[in-house]
Amino acid sequence: MKIKFLPILLFALILGACSQHEELTMKDEKQQQEPLNPMEINRQIKAIISQTGTFDWSNADDLLLWSAVVYGDSLVSVGYGTEPFSINKTADDLKAKQFAVELVTENA
Repeated sequence: MKIKFLPILLFALILGACSQHEELTMKDEKQQQEPLNPMEINRQIKAIISQTGTFDWSNADDLLLWSAVVYGDSLVSVGYGTEPFSINKTADDLKAKQFAVELVTENA
């Protein structure tokens, strides 16, 4: 039994060793860019707020998101719930959002 198993095992090892491995190289310019500095991040956020009246990270481009994560101590917070926050906004939530928007636009 061992003798029959050994040739099969050797064949599998040789076959696996001979398979071609595709090297993953990132040659895309966007992936080789430096992150935006904090002033540029704030400028872009302010520009979006002035154009649309609001800012949503889900509409930000990859470079802006990545840069914000880099300068945010590499921390990302992901929310989860049974229903979207936008459905259950209270008056206090809307006031807090407006305050944050005004704070960003005044200080940026």
